[in-house]
Amino acid sequence: DCGFDIETIPDQRPESFAEVFDALTPPDSYFNIPASCKSDNAIAKRQAENEENLARWEANRKIEATEKWQKTAVKSAFGQIVCASWKVDNKPVRSAWSEDWADEKTILQMMFDRMDQDVAHGNPMLVGHNLLAFDLPFVQMRAMIHNVQMPHWWPVLTKPYHDRVRDTMLLWGAGKQAESGTGNMDFICSALGIPLKGSEFDDQQIQLADGSMLDCRDISGKNVWQVVEAGRVDLVVHYCEGDVERTMAMF
Repeated sequence: DCGFDIETIPDQRPESFAEVFDALTPPDSYFNIPASCKSDNAIAKRQAENEENLARWEANRKIEATEKWQKTAVKSAFGQIVCASWKVDNKPVRSAWSEDWADEKTILQMMFDRMDQDVAHGNPMLVGHNLLAFDLPFVQMRAMIHNVQMPHWWPVLTKPYHDRVRDTMLLWGAGKQAESGTGNMDFICSALGIPLKGSEFDDQQIQLADGSMLDCRDISGKNVWQVVEAGRVDLVVHYCEGDVERTMAMF
């Protein structure tokens, strides 16, 4: 058995944020004067409201664009793998990553080469949390984009399941997506008495690019980019390795 997990970051193409920003447009209602506004006073009042709404929208536009851009981290066509971790049977967790996190092709090749060595070129059972819906399709797409050859044993998905894959999220849900909120890793770990996410960290904080402080125990997929941006990809790797340990404990 081989536990597996990846961490991803948003689209790193120089034009990616501008594409998201430019695609945001204000509601048409901010420019319209309803037919019900008959008098000059009613029209002037509505125009003033429209201007206020438009100004408020413009003020929040960058925030909304940033939130949407960060969600590209889960889109395999443009998101990017920043690290991968795995654990073969009872051996220590291993990882593929680089301080030069922008070189995704090298990280992918490193991952495949090291995993192939660790499984002794065999046919392991890959185990992961949400592995079928996220990690495996993401890796498959990124390998295709970078023209990186996958090992012969790597499960290529042509359907939403595979004989050599075990997804702990689906196992918990008895073969289907678990009831809302009950399939996340912390919920399952709590039910099984397994240490939760963040337990791999001591009481440590890091400063993010915006000046705010982040408790390392609060690192999650949602803020991986902020941690990488702060120059601490090593902490993301430690978090990823913790998820692999939790996954194998659940399995």
